[in-house]
Amino acid sequence: MSPVLPPLAPDAASALPVIATDLKAIDTMAVESFAVFCFADVRPLFGAAQVLDWRLSGRLSRALERGHVEGKGGEVVLLPGEGRNKRRRVFLFGLGEAAKADRALMRGVVKNAFTCLAQAGARDAAFVAPAAGAKGELEAEFLQALAEELSGQVRTVLVSPPPEPRAQKSH
Repeated sequence: MSPVLPPLAPDAASALPVIATDLKAIDTMAVESFAVFCFADVRPLFGAAQVLDWRLSGRLSRALERGHVEGKGGEVVLLPGEGRNKRRRVFLFGLGEAAKADRALMRGVVKNAFTCLAQAGARDAAFVAPAAGAKGELEAEFLQALAEELSGQVRTVLVSPPPEPRAQKSH
């Protein structure tokens, strides 16, 4: 059973260097690695991971489809850079099933990710927040976990792009 954690603190996650993800942000970002967090049961990828996957010409999706990575809890996979982003490494960290994910689990995963990145010599990595659909609760839990575990140690966090404005129907 997970420990009971306090509710989300609206100001704690706001202390993180959060960037709403778009292709320009990824292209101009001065980081050497991406730390992507994904669920075992959420396909296709959503949010910031989906935008990064687009920029990487579907490499993340292909790795998932081919079974090179499954998103299982505790899983860590390194994809070497290629193409436009050949100098950037992509680390994939599995979160397990989205329905079982909570802040306690995410705190452990982000702490482990930070350790793995340091051991791999990744001095500067952008953390790519996980998303599991349009609601955004899990992304918010991830940001809170990141703020609680690694506040001041993470330079960049990519989050879901803002929703597209819906076209108004004309009568």
